Amino acid sequence: MKKTPAYWLILLSICIILGSCSNPAGGSGADPKSSVFSFLYVVEAAAGTGDGSSWDNAMDDVQAAIEAAAGSGKTHVLIKAGVYYPRGYPNLSGVQTDERLKHFSLRNGVTVIGGFRGDEEDANPLGGATTLSGSSPGLSNVFRVFYHPDGTGLDNTAVLKNVTITGGNGTGSGGYYGGGMHNANSSPVISNCAFLGNSAVSGGGMYNSGSSPVIISSIFAENSAIGSEGGSGRGGGVYNSGSTPVFTNCTFYGNSADWSGGGMSNTYSHSPVLINCTFSGNSAESGGGMYNDNSSPQVFGSIFAGNYLNNGNTSEIEGDNINSENTDNLIRGTNYSGILRNLFAETAGAGHEEHGVLNDNGGPTASILINAIPEAQITLPVSWSYTGYSEEVYVPMSDKDQRGYTRPKTENIGYIGAVDPRIVP
Repeated sequence: MKKTPAYWLILLSICIILGSCSNPAGGSGADPKSSVFSFLYVVEAAAGTGDGSSWDNAMDDVQAAIEAAAGSGKTHVLIKAGVYYPRGYPNLSGVQTDERLKHFSLRNGVTVIGGFRGDEEDANPLGGATTLSGSSPGLSNVFRVFYHPDGTGLDNTAVLKNVTITGGNGTGSGGYYGGGMHNANSSPVISNCAFLGNSAVSGGGMYNSGSSPVIISSIFAENSAIGSEGGSGRGGGVYNSGSTPVFTNCTFYGNSADWSGGGMSNTYSHSPVLINCTFSGNSAESGGGMYNDNSSPQVFGSIFAGNYLNNGNTSEIEGDNINSENTDNLIRGTNYSGILRNLFAETAGAGHEEHGVLNDNGGPTASILINAIPEAQITLPVSWSYTGYSEEVYVPMSDKDQRGYTRPKTENIGYIGAVDPRIVP
């Protein structure tokens, strides 16, 4: 029996979690006007009764609405476009006086959606941007915009959609991880969100410890990890420690780390999955795009291009070798530390040749047509490997290219790359 490719199983699991792969704003696959949905409404300048029962009687506190929904069995919190700040300490006990410890928190069974105009009758937003900000006027930035410590126990019924998370700054006294979102043994679903301009000692945009969140169609941009080697300065965009998150159709751009992994840093037997993601313009002391320490991420249909070291040299991925399944990726740049021998790499230097520029040849990521590259042609079925650059190179070629077209195997020849050049749509 033919095995189902791992990435299709991953995509199927995401569809099961969300209930639908074609309705990112509406929650599950059910009709958003169905009776299975019950809403609480939030408006920046609320009026009326303030009980959250309608747009006219909306609440003005995001966290209060989340807690009320979790306590009443309501399924959705709908937030009108605007800027909202954390007002309390939902996951801290005792008397709290430090304003920087305030935070938001998701709850199981509650889907939080932003971007509403304020007159919608269902869970499909038609308005502008909803921003959840850690930078309250007149106050110092909070350490973490979303804080899910050990004991919160979030699972895939805790969902956040269509919001911008910004202004978290965990670089104060003592140092905090996850300026935008801190997940410890918590695994929410994050969809169509932007983590912008957050900072922390590690995990500027997001920190995951012992967690398996699902992150879909989201952006991590201009986040930073500030600190020196020794547990800090890791993962400007995301820092993963002993976690297995899944990132699908995500972009990592312009993030920075003082030590490792400008876009993403992975440590402690960490195995993230990345599907159709792009890393560009990220920087760090080591691993401008990604840094792996005793970790084996699985990467499918993704691009690493234009990431660099803090000294200006190009650096896409560094650290331990990737030994797990990695297919249909395009990588540019040098300083790989041997990581990418099992990926098709468009490179310059480091013993590789430069093979052109990325273009739109169909599919979810930019690619290059490779039929003119002798090293990209392999003879089948000799263990799916070819000899190039004076060494045996394993090629984990999938049956389909990134557009979903079945790769031909005529004349006993196969090609490496995101797009099979012999197929004309």
